Amino acid sequence: MAGAESAQFEKIDACEDQMPMTGIEKNMRNAETFPEESGMNAAFNIVTGVMFFQNLPTESKIREMSNIMMTFRRMSAIAQEDGSWEPVDPQSIDWKYHVTTEPSVASNADLSATIDRLGAVALDLDQPPWRVHVVPSSAPAQKSAVVVRVHHCVGDGVHCYNILLAIATKADGSHPENEALNKHKGGSKMSGAAKCQKAVGMCCGALPGLVSSLAAANQSLEPDSAWHATAEARKEGDFSGARAVVLVPPHSLKFVKECKDAAEVSVNDILQAAASGAMRRYCEKRGDPLFEPGEKCPVVFRTLVPVALPKNFSADHDEHDRLTNNFCFCSATLPVGAATALDRVEETNEEMSKLKTSMKPVMAQVIANKIAPLLPNFVIQNTARDLFACHSLVFSNVPGPSDQLFVAGERLEGCQIIFYNAIPQIIVTSYNGKLWMNLTANPEIVTNREWFVQCYFDELKEIGDELGVMSELL
Repeated sequence: MAGAESAQFEKIDACEDQMPMTGIEKNMRNAETFPEESGMNAAFNIVTGVMFFQNLPTESKIREMSNIMMTFRRMSAIAQEDGSWEPVDPQSIDWKYHVTTEPSVASNADLSATIDRLGAVALDLDQPPWRVHVVPSSAPAQKSAVVVRVHHCVGDGVHCYNILLAIATKADGSHPENEALNKHKGGSKMSGAAKCQKAVGMCCGALPGLVSSLAAANQSLEPDSAWHATAEARKEGDFSGARAVVLVPPHSLKFVKECKDAAEVSVNDILQAAASGAMRRYCEKRGDPLFEPGEKCPVVFRTLVPVALPKNFSADHDEHDRLTNNFCFCSATLPVGAATALDRVEETNEEMSKLKTSMKPVMAQVIANKIAPLLPNFVIQNTARDLFACHSLVFSNVPGPSDQLFVAGERLEGCQIIFYNAIPQIIVTSYNGKLWMNLTANPEIVTNREWFVQCYFDELKEIGDELGVMSELL
């Protein structure tokens, strides 16, 4: 094994320079994204990936998987406080720290509790910033899991997704492709006149997009509800407290695609509308006076939509040094005030269509990558606090491989991407015809979290029924 490990690192050790952290990455590494008084746990800067298996990979196969992970240079280096990366000698890796076995679980509730326990513990930043936790199953109906925790300073979802694709293979032994990267590959096929027209339109939309992006952190607080912390806590930017995850059972991507075809919207529109409806149903179930079942009301919640774009690297840039963060947040309304599920789909489509055709994502990227590094850190922290305080949710939809994959020699049954954020976060990812979704929230604020799951499925079923979709949801 030692010889194999050395070979894995030969190319990495031969390259002395490594891409330093961006300002955002440095703040995440140092747990300085928000002001200290916001009370955010440093552990909430870690992205958690959960892979489900019917048959748990062997210890040696998991070690081999970890070696592949470390071919990415940021995964084989120590994240320094000053934003640099210090490569480590592969022989110095503390395998007892990086790969551990947790107590077995007998149910999804047990697994969620295990993930929450792990998620509350910060990584040792004197080590490469990742850990693998093997969670065996002790019940026939419960799948085993391999939980991979990677510090967010390593990279965002689009770029870190390459780690999964490197350790996974299809049935024929080939590696799957990164769908997010493929979406942005290739040059434009527009004519010269069309390109010119588009450029003029982008220039005209740049200033409104910039103003809108800058204003996102200065919106009014949303009304008190069963979903929110108190207005006082939100005004102060108090994000302290525990976080807990709710794992939504896997459900049919085909069902959602048939809904989007019938409604002539996108998959994301259906999922985001269903999440909005689930939030409203949850509030109604809690007896929230803001809502009357089936009635339109003037209540508006807002979501932060992460926009992560593949970074353009030069052709000669080290292929092992392409993990990075290149994302921003865009603000969008959630139509919780709409009377019916289909109304919520229509309003979501209108909102997201405006966002997609605007310059807001581009200008938000400019702010994150060009303007923010020029500002004092306290300004960046206060802006982040204000931005999250006036939103109800972070909603992220990550398209995944459509093929059956194998990891560490075993069939991958499913996967989840989990992030404990300042405010509730929903992450949906697709894999092999199924949607894998979770909600993370402060359990003292969003109590009875399991209600959200039924509310979400009730909303999806109403959408399907109204659109005449015949496929099974579960």
